[in-house]
Amino acid sequence: MVRVPRRWPILLIWLTAELVPALAASQVPGGQLSYSSTRRLVAYDPVSNFNLATTRLSSLLFEPLVERDPYGSGVLPRLARSWEATPSSVTFFLKRDVRWHDGVLMTAADVKLTVRVIRNPRSGSPLRDEFDFIRSIEILDPFTVRFRFHDQQLEPEKHFLGLYVLPKHRFRVFDKTRVTWREIFLECRFKDVDLYVEPDEGSTVKGKLQPRTEVELLSNRPGWLQVRVVGGGQKGLEGWTQQNWPFLTEDNIDFFLHPIGTGPYRFESVDLNGNVVLDAWKGYHQGRPNIDRIRRRRSSDKNTMINRLVQEVIDLIPETPFEDIARIRNSGICRTVEYPSLKFAGFAFNLKIPFLAHKEVRQALTMALNRAEILKTYYQNQGTVLAGPFSPHSWGYDFELEPYPFAPQKARQLMTPYLAARQGKPPLRLIVSNDRKPEDQNVCHALASTLKKLGIPTEIVTMERTSFDEALRKGRFDLAFVEWNFDHSYNVRPLFHPRGTLNFSGYANPEVRDLFQKLESTQSREKRYDLVRMLQRQLRDDSPYIFLWTTKNIASVHRRIANFKSSNIDPYSFFQRVTQWWISEF
Repeated sequence: MVRVPRRWPILLIWLTAELVPALAASQVPGGQLSYSSTRRLVAYDPVSNFNLATTRLSSLLFEPLVERDPYGSGVLPRLARSWEATPSSVTFFLKRDVRWHDGVLMTAADVKLTVRVIRNPRSGSPLRDEFDFIRSIEILDPFTVRFRFHDQQLEPEKHFLGLYVLPKHRFRVFDKTRVTWREIFLECRFKDVDLYVEPDEGSTVKGKLQPRTEVELLSNRPGWLQVRVVGGGQKGLEGWTQQNWPFLTEDNIDFFLHPIGTGPYRFESVDLNGNVVLDAWKGYHQGRPNIDRIRRRRSSDKNTMINRLVQEVIDLIPETPFEDIARIRNSGICRTVEYPSLKFAGFAFNLKIPFLAHKEVRQALTMALNRAEILKTYYQNQGTVLAGPFSPHSWGYDFELEPYPFAPQKARQLMTPYLAARQGKPPLRLIVSNDRKPEDQNVCHALASTLKKLGIPTEIVTMERTSFDEALRKGRFDLAFVEWNFDHSYNVRPLFHPRGTLNFSGYANPEVRDLFQKLESTQSREKRYDLVRMLQRQLRDDSPYIFLWTTKNIASVHRRIANFKSSNIDPYSFFQRVTQWWISEF
């Protein structure tokens, strides 16, 4: 007979009292979480835009093949159950029980279509550069997909952290209209669909199909259909077209207005003010989420947003204005949680403007701006002034590289040889989005004031978000206030590579291009870090931006939201681990 020490029952009673309520609370689904932001939604899908509000919402609807662990160092399965990697390829073995929100089974064909959509220039995806390293995609079976690379890659699975998979069946070119005993008729859904001589994108294009063009199906091959136009177009025109249109287009209105993903929440509704309702996906492959419903409520300004939080209208603010932190903490209703910050803010220069094409001018403008004082004044010193684009929380941050100092006299010396060329010229055009925080707007005025002291008049143009994005893409600016957010890979190549999809400055340095190429082919972590340090030093010297700072990420949350902690918040998508939160009070 084994004797149990007397202290054990006491210990068991304590464990029961402490653990059972927490476990029970985590297992009881229900309740609603409302979050708010002043940022405008631009889209719902995860690949067509670089808007942070869209990124966060889409992470509730869509999922990547793999995800970071809570500490940002390792990689965990998500849609993939496992993978096999070599320096020249990676093979993903997909989960077999994942279904889209409309019930269709997710397969390797969806993964392949997603990469094709991202890499297609017609999609305009800011992620296109992220997947340039892929040489080929091979579907080995319905749940296995292999990627081969142009060059060897270190830990290649990490390159797929940002690959949020899209549903292939929502990109089909045709809808079936009618079927006879010997014929199938289809109707085209998109405009300017290429009709090829052969089932090959490299063959000659015979013509284009338009929406509502009716065709007769003649034959098919994997991924291709041979059709003949019978109505709504050039009758009798024959050719081959792809079964699924591999790029995002405004014609795919069904997908844009009613996005279908595999994530823990499914799209329910949206109103004209950008307020979105998402419901828990009961068929979610990782189990039903604890929280029944998530609402996104857009606030017109930060005061409205803060009042909604302390008045218990909403439960969560992902980014808390620093001047309101004390009010929130003293409310007795909410608490604040700091989480890693993988971002930087800055003024992008348009290097196609002759005056700004001079490196000395750009360096001078950086030295003329008292960044430390501005950070203290408008952001309560809740951040770090930067020498380049890397945040101190990022893997490649160079702790030895000092930012340019505040040196107005040195700035004027550098600037003087170039000022005569500015005489009689129109003011510099500084653009900023109207969904930026008030403190960001103040920074723009601080720069304009600094430039005025140097004899450079500047016009601040505040633009609606979509107009701002278009102005960036088309280069209709002299300076632009931007803030870039990153996942843990912290890949700045799209911003500074000569062919980068987000290189709106027109910055092109062959040395920087070569550094990126070496980074992509280097296996050693130590050598990669050395290359990133060299990259940061070159960018500091070239100054394609006024690199401002990275500010802290501080979320404010109602006390009833349980298990909301730093390790359960993704610094980029924010909601990636939302299934680990729950509501402790209803």
